[in-house]
Amino acid sequence: MKIENKELRETLLAPDEPTPFLILNADAIVPVLLVCDHASNRFPRSLGTMGLEYLDRVSHIALDIGANAVAEALAKNLGATAVLCQYSRLIVDCNRELKDDSAFLEHSDGVDILGNQNLQSNEKERRASEIYWPYHNAITDEIVRLKKNGINPIVISIHSFTPIINGNDREWEIGVLWDKDPVTAEIFLTRLGEAGYLVGDNEPYSGK
Repeated sequence: MKIENKELRETLLAPDEPTPFLILNADAIVPVLLVCDHASNRFPRSLGTMGLEYLDRVSHIALDIGANAVAEALAKNLGATAVLCQYSRLIVDCNRELKDDSAFLEHSDGVDILGNQNLQSNEKERRASEIYWPYHNAITDEIVRLKKNGINPIVISIHSFTPIINGNDREWEIGVLWDKDPVTAEIFLTRLGEAGYLVGDNEPYSGK
């Protein structure tokens, strides 16, 4: 008698659940592409609450609070395309490489993520194949589309950060994280500083 592994047979997302990503202004032809890796705190029904209390599921450990609204507002005001992830960073963090331990967090800001404890490789692969890769492939497709139209877009990833984490204060009001484009970064740093904000240059995280 053959016994199948139920975990391997099932899919993560049910057919009636939202797709892994949402695209706003899909046909826009402007030199900016907005992405939002941590736009949602949605959990697939198959994972339940992942052992988390309600207040944890709506906190900064599950999503970047306000980032979705900022991305939507910028997409509207700029007429730019935006790609938003529609599932929580606690399922799989789309702002990490899959080989990074923090792609599947077991603990975050003092909270144990019970649904991520001792994840098997097939469980990680299922989350990656159904959420991580479709989202990143959608971003790649939008970049290719814009380049085919003669546009080399500036890709802006929208995040938010909690002012206190692990008991440590973060003084910045806005952070500009950048890697290979210091010219564009300097424009943001200068303009935001002139507007009166306390701006972090690759703070509270480094984009490099």
